[in-house]
Amino acid sequence: MTSTMKPLVFTDLDDTIFVNQRKLPAGFSGSFVTAVTDTDDRVSVMTAKQNSFFRWIIHTADVVPITARSYEAFKRIDLDFGHNWKIAGNGSVVINPANEIDRQWTRIMAAELPEYQACLQDKLDEALAAARALGLDATVKRYAEHGHDHCVLLVLNGERSHELHRIAQSELSDERLHVHFNGGVLAFTARPVSKRRAAEYVMSQMRGLENRVVLGFGDSLSDLGFMSVCDFMGAPQGSQISNTLVAA
Repeated sequence: MTSTMKPLVFTDLDDTIFVNQRKLPAGFSGSFVTAVTDTDDRVSVMTAKQNSFFRWIIHTADVVPITARSYEAFKRIDLDFGHNWKIAGNGSVVINPANEIDRQWTRIMAAELPEYQACLQDKLDEALAAARALGLDATVKRYAEHGHDHCVLLVLNGERSHELHRIAQSELSDERLHVHFNGGVLAFTARPVSKRRAAEYVMSQMRGLENRVVLGFGDSLSDLGFMSVCDFMGAPQGSQISNTLVAA
């Protein structure tokens, strides 16, 4: 099948193509293969079904991985996505088919991110204060590309981490930022940075898409943005997306 006829697939990675080994159910006896070994000794693996899904799309489509992982973390993924576009850093980094960081996208991000530095810090301070008021154990993580923070995370530890979800919904919203809560992680991302915007940019750089089907796969509600610009979308069983749809 020629590239002009192949489907184009945008797919999230963590909890879609692979999963942190610690998230596997207790007593998991199925087979898996290692996909990522991170610098902090965390290991992500593909279960047999995830491996089958990945092999299927990689052999039948042009696959564009789209991940919140930083550019440096993306380079540690031991999977071959071929000579296709790639998106990292939640959309802050676009990698072209020559496997080089796209200069045009870099210029756009570098011009827009500076004005969001203060509000990212302010919102992180608010979230930390809210977590401490609830007696929650929280760890801060920062992600930067092109010399500027684009996302700050509050990683909440313990069984009570879900309590901050209510505060995130009611008190921490900000039109300048994307605010997202999933699995004990509260994320604040500068508004110019989004997987959807990066996916739209990549699509604008490709020819002949009017004749190709575009599919989007992801697990988190924050993935719905880029999935919505695709012709079809899908989510893993037990993911935030599928659980929300089932509960609706």
